[in-house]
Amino acid sequence: MNTLAKPIALQLWTVRQHAQEDFLGALRQAAALGFRGVEQVHAFGYGGLPAHQLRTYMTDLGLQSAGTHVSLQEWEADAEKILDYQQELGVRYVAVSWLEPERRQDEATYRQSAASIRAIAEQCEARNLQLLYHHHDFEFVRFGDQTALELITEIVGPERLGIEVDVHWVRRAGEDPVAFLRQMGPRCPLVHFKDVPEHALHTQDHDDPATFTPLGTGLLDFLALAEAASFAQYYIVEQDYCQGDPWDSARSSLAYLQQQGLAA
Repeated sequence: MNTLAKPIALQLWTVRQHAQEDFLGALRQAAALGFRGVEQVHAFGYGGLPAHQLRTYMTDLGLQSAGTHVSLQEWEADAEKILDYQQELGVRYVAVSWLEPERRQDEATYRQSAASIRAIAEQCEARNLQLLYHHHDFEFVRFGDQTALELITEIVGPERLGIEVDVHWVRRAGEDPVAFLRQMGPRCPLVHFKDVPEHALHTQDHDDPATFTPLGTGLLDFLALAEAASFAQYYIVEQDYCQGDPWDSARSSLAYLQQQGLAA
C-alpha cells in the first residue's frame, strides 16, 4: 500500500438529493461502494435519528463520521445542541461550512463573522472538539496584505481553528493547492479532494455543473496533493454538481484514488 494512503470519506453534499430523501439508504450506498466514512451535513437532519442510534447504524455498515458541516447561521442558532449531537455521534471534527453572502461582503462583515466563529471555536474547545473552517474561493479576497481566510484565522486564533482545505477552490482562487496544503500542515486534518476542469478556471459561476468533474478527469495532480496533505486523517471526495448520476461520480472518484494507491 502507498504510504500516502488514507481512509476515503464521501461528503454527503455530493449525493444530497438521495441523502435528503433516504438518508439511511445513502449511507448504505456509500458503504457498498467502499467508502470508509462520510462527512455529514447538519442540514440533512441525520435521518431524524438520535445520535447514538445513527452511530450504531454506521458502525454496523463499517462507516465513520469523518466530520460534520454546519453553516455559520446554523451554528449561531443552536451551537450547544449541535455539539451535544456531535459528541454523541463520536465526531472529532466539526466545520463552519458556509458563510452566507451578507456575512462576507467586505472586511467589516468578515470581521463580524470571525468574531462569531471565535465564540463557536471556544465552545468546541471546551468540548474537546476541533472546529475547522471549510473555505471556498471567495475567502482568498485580499484586504491589504492578508486574505479574508487569514483575517478569520487571526481573529479566531490558529490554535482554535483548523482549515479544511478544498483543493478545487484553492485552485479556482488562483492559488497553488499543493503549496497551500504544505502551508496549513497539521492545521488541515480533513482535505476535500475535488478536481478542476479547464472550464472552471475561466468562470466565477459556482453553480455551473461543467466546473466540476470526477477525480482524475481534471487538472489536479492528486499524488502531489497527497504528499502535501501528510497530516490529513481523511481524504474526502466531494463534487458540488454532477452532470450525470452523482453516485457514478462518487464511484469513479473512489476508484481513481484506489488506482493511485491513495485509499487505505
